[in-house]
Amino acid sequence: GCWYIRAQKSSEKVPDHMPKNLKKNNRDLWSMYEIFSCARYLAQQGENISSGHMVAVLTSKDLGRTSAPPTFQKLLANCHQDGISMEKISSFANKWLDTLKSKG
Repeated sequence: GCWYIRAQKSSEKVPDHMPKNLKKNNRDLWSMYEIFSCARYLAQQGENISSGHMVAVLTSKDLGRTSAPPTFQKLLANCHQDGISMEKISSFANKWLDTLKSKG
């Protein structure tokens, strides 16, 4: 195991209405449900911080442009409402590179 990574406890996620048998039928979509559930939990832990998005989920795809089931679209809307930012890894890295260039 890794000293810096640990599995989420069952109490450290926000319950969502995940479709039945999703883990068996679509493992990738099930993983996304689990990740966003944990992200929502983390976002709710820092709800008194009003400086902007404190939880970011980085993906290789633009989730806003993918065709996903309505339940997953609702989950994305809930995440956005909870203050979770979702970005492509490349755009996130480019923003940081621009920030570093402007300060250095």
